[in-house]
Amino acid sequence: GECSVCLDEYEEPVCIPCGHVYCKSCIKDVVNQQGGERNVGKCPECRKEFHLFIPDLTHAPAFLEPFLVSPIRRIYAPYAGQGTLNKLNDRIKELEAQLKISQKK
Repeated sequence: GECSVCLDEYEEPVCIPCGHVYCKSCIKDVVNQQGGERNVGKCPECRKEFHLFIPDLTHAPAFLEPFLVSPIRRIYAPYAGQGTLNKLNDRIKELEAQLKISQKK
C-alpha cells in the first residue's frame, strides 16, 4: 500500500481510530498542521477527528496499563514492501542454483 499523504510506500505504518493507515511521520505532520498544540487532528481521508495521545506509562500502576492505550496503533502486518522481498528471495534462489552448477564444474 501507499500512504495517501506522501504517496510513497508506508514507512512505519500506523492506523488511526477511523481505520485509515498512514506513515507515522505523515500523520504526526498532519496533526501538527491542523491543531498541533492540542494534539488533535482530522483524518486526511474521512475527516474524522482523533487525538494524537501517546500515554507515558512510566508512572502508571501496572494494573492500569491495559486501559491506557494510544489511539494510534503501529501496524506489523506485511504491506506493499512484501513484493520486493519476494523478488529478492527469488533472485537469491536463482543465484544459489547458479553457484551449485558452477561448483560441480
